Order: sequence, then structure tokens, then C-alpha cells
Amino acid sequence: MRRFNSVTVDQEAHTAVIGAGGRLGNIALALYDQGKQAISHGTCPGVGVSGLTLHGGYGMSSRLHGLTLDQLVSVTVVLHNSTVVTASPTSNPDLFWALRGAGAAFGIVTDFKFKTFDAPESNLVFSYNLSPSNTSQLANILTVLQNFTIHDQPPELNMRMFLPNQLTGVYYGNRSAFDTIMNPLLTKLNIPLEGRGAGTVSTKKWIDTLTSFSNGPLPQPEIYDYHENFYAKSLMPEYLSPAAMTALADYYFTTARNIRGRSWYLLIDMHGGSGSAISKVPADETSYSHRNAVFKMQFNDRIFPDSATYTPKMMEFLNGWVDAIEKASEGEQFGMYINYADTNLTKADAHSRYWGEHYERLVGIKGVYDPQKVFEGPQLVGS
Repeated sequence: MRRFNSVTVDQEAHTAVIGAGGRLGNIALALYDQGKQAISHGTCPGVGVSGLTLHGGYGMSSRLHGLTLDQLVSVTVVLHNSTVVTASPTSNPDLFWALRGAGAAFGIVTDFKFKTFDAPESNLVFSYNLSPSNTSQLANILTVLQNFTIHDQPPELNMRMFLPNQLTGVYYGNRSAFDTIMNPLLTKLNIPLEGRGAGTVSTKKWIDTLTSFSNGPLPQPEIYDYHENFYAKSLMPEYLSPAAMTALADYYFTTARNIRGRSWYLLIDMHGGSGSAISKVPADETSYSHRNAVFKMQFNDRIFPDSATYTPKMMEFLNGWVDAIEKASEGEQFGMYINYADTNLTKADAHSRYWGEHYERLVGIKGVYDPQKVFEGPQLVGS
């Protein structure tokens, strides 16, 4: 699909038609070059737009503009019998609903039409260091961030935490408003407002803002040959109880920080809450099933070299972390994000975790648009 990589902007209409083989860094640059337009998308420039969009698409402007799939106007799809159709709110609307959250199971998308917005050119990019020294302190930090995300975080403020010691993000507004919002939070997190340990805040234009959160340069080669050898898990909790926060933090101090010879991280995005554009979309508007998740949690454990074998024994590390959090939540099973596919899940668990109450409706739509199950995958709808 890499040759399906065109980007055509209608600046007056604030729309763009984007080929399904494009990668995010190239797409961002093409949108900007055609009238300084933008869409909400993820931070890694090598990620393909199709997988991202068809299953969600969270990035550092999502609290203000929604998920990537929330900006879809229409898509062009090749169906199982090679029929080419348009899916939109008025053409094949049930297919359009399914594609926005579970899209890999229904056809081959060749292009997407998105709503665009004017790229903001004065953005505050910030980073603060956290220094919890025990379970109680880390659990308190997470609790403060959860409460702030649910009740006080405005849409202009996008944040993420790399556990245990970095809080970073971007604010689309001026410094005075930023300080009014952030200073009470920083005080609760024991982060100095000035002087040593106060963190960094800098003003950046749009492309520089994207680069700040990127894991490499934005331009991507047509022949993409980047690989990582890793295992990933996710959680999409609507709320983590005090017991769950303690379990999460305790596992870090007793287990995670003692892992050697591997490169792991836990990334917690401040996803939902009353101020998030994601949460404002009705739960049944799309097949994306995590509208009310306060956090989007990505657990990632990478080994070296890339030719090595990631063994089932190694999976016990991240599996144990998720198990500890859920057992402390009175055995509750939280949702999970299919874009961080977890190969340890059974089909039934994957279907439930990824799509929740939407799954049965998705199966019915699958039967209409792909009755012969041409589009199969180990955990996809209908598998």
C-alpha cells in the first residue's frame, strides 16, 4: 500500500484526502505545506495512517480535536468481492461506524477524507521531572493526575507521563493561562514552580511541536525498514481505585525497576475526562469503545538484538503488572487498545477488551460486508 501515499488538501473546505499507505511524518509535512493544515494523529512519524485511524489514533492534540478517526469525513473501501464503495455518514453508514474503531476486518481502505484544522503556531511544550522514592509517593502522583484529568484538565492541555519520572505535554494557548492551570497541579506534584527542578517550558511552532514528541525526524522513506523486538500490553481504565494505584506503583518498585538488560516503559496518556474531545463523542457514535477511559496506558518491553527471541517467560513481566492492577480492582477487566495488540490474549478476551459492548454489532456488520471472511486476523472482528 505504500504507493497510496498522496495528500491533497482543500484549504477552503478544511478537508484533506490522504492515501492509505502514508506515514504520519510525511502526512504532517504535506498537510502543512498545503496551507498550514493539520489533523490530530499519533506522535511516531513512521506509523501508517491506516492502522492508526481504523482503530483509534491518539496524539498530542486529541484532547482538543479528538481521535484521528473522529476527524473522518469518508473513506474509500475495496470490499471482499472487489467492489469499491464509499463509507460515510450517508453512504454505507453501518460500515463507516465499524471502520472507525475496528476497521481492519472489513475491507481495504485506499484513501481517507479528513476534516483539517489550521496548524497552531504558538504552542507551549513542557517537561517536568518527578521523583517518587516509594510506593506511596508514586501512587499519590498517579492519583493527583487522575483527579486532574477527570475534573480539571482543559482540552487545550495534552499530557502524558512516562512512569515514574517524566511528565510532558503541550498547551495550545498563552503562558499566563498555562500557569493558571498548571501551577496548582505542579504544587500537588511537589514540582517547584521556579528555580532548580522547575522543568522546562518553551514556545514552538507546529512542525517543531510535532518533532518534540517524535521518536525521529518527520520525513520517512518510501521503503520503511525500521524494526523493534518487543511485547506490548495496554489498559484503558475509566477509573483506578486507591488499591489499584497502590498495586501499580508497588509493582514498579518491587519488580519493574529491577528488570535489567531490556528497554521497557509504561506510558500513561491523559486520555479522557470532562475536558476531553474524545469523551464528548457519544459512546455509540463509533465502534471505538474507550470514550470514557481516563488513562490510555501502554506497557512496552523491548529486547535486543532484534534477531533475539522474546520468550513466553519474558512476557510474565508485563502480564504480571496488568494482573496486579486488575486484581486490586476487585478482579475488574479493563478495556484494552487494539493498536497496542496483545498477543497473549485469547480471541474471546481480545474481542471483549478491544470492543466491549460494540462487539456483537460489529459481528453483524462483518457478516454483511465480508461474509466469506476474506479479511482475517488472529484477534480481528469475526476471527
